[in-house]
Amino acid sequence: MEKRKTKPWPGFFVAIEGPDGVGKSTLVKELCKRFEAAQFALPSFTYLGPVLRASFSGEYQLQAWERLAMFTADRIACFHTQIKPALDDGRCVITDRYALSNLIYQTVDLANEYEDAWLGPKNADLEWLRQSCWRSPSPDFTVILDLDPEVARERMAERGELDGYDANIERQRQVRRRFQCSYPRGRHSFVSVDCGPEELAERAARLLRMQMRDVGFTP
Repeated sequence: MEKRKTKPWPGFFVAIEGPDGVGKSTLVKELCKRFEAAQFALPSFTYLGPVLRASFSGEYQLQAWERLAMFTADRIACFHTQIKPALDDGRCVITDRYALSNLIYQTVDLANEYEDAWLGPKNADLEWLRQSCWRSPSPDFTVILDLDPEVARERMAERGELDGYDANIERQRQVRRRFQCSYPRGRHSFVSVDCGPEELAERAARLLRMQMRDVGFTP
């Protein structure tokens, strides 16, 4: 069996990924309770976070290039000022989104907003964008949630969380396809959201326990 590389921190870093409306935030909260983990979300609460969150509702109008730069800077700042210190203290850290979301959403938005000789055709696999997103340290384990965009949209509408980005169902389909075809660095697992939040949390918790045992981490 291949020997696993030495972890760069004593803690355990988990990222919960997936399209909008699949239940990431609910799952993160439940897992943090079960594992007594430090909880973070992106956009974070660095100085860039409020501007990015305001752009979701249309309060600020940002171009795809601006969102790419700001999301990347926010993620890196959050990692070094908040996530890494918790990991160095030996804690379990669970984030609502990380580099994979940065890569997928900005790939979709750039391909939709720009189509010229330099950027290439729509839905192009932009290697330069992939490299910019992978410069952050990788999570120890990534859980990627999957749900039909129509169902996710209905969920967000019921909660009053449907903003301009989420209302674009074609964009959400593109995002889902990107997640389904993604291969994030490090260990990861795809989880279909075909159950209630309690069962989903139990499935994810089992996956996390297996990964934690594999590296000798005790929450």
